[in-house]
Amino acid sequence: MSIAQDGGLSEVLGEILERYPVEDIGEGISDPDVRQLLTDELPAQINAGIEATSFEVHGSAGQGRWTAIPWVAVRDPRESASINEGVYVVYLFEPQEQRVHLTLNQGVKRLKEE
Repeated sequence: MSIAQDGGLSEVLGEILERYPVEDIGEGISDPDVRQLLTDELPAQINAGIEATSFEVHGSAGQGRWTAIPWVAVRDPRESASINEGVYVVYLFEPQEQRVHLTLNQGVKRLKEE
């Protein structure tokens, strides 16, 4: 059984906002369950709702430290090889404000380098 008790997408989104360790932003990741919500549970919920199997879903709570804006991106690898390029949709979390936004983003890292 999943951490969010299989309650669906809105349940997982709410649980991430509720449990995200705002007081630990910038500190080492200490709660593997919350990280799992972002990297496994929410992507699984999104994948369950997508009929096309060509999309890739990936989430992050930070690279070794809790980030202030955790995210989960949904991208088509035919459009972009990574979130550093191309166009994709992403859930951006503002746990300090108890908000989550679904946005259309464009990776610009390669453009900046050129």
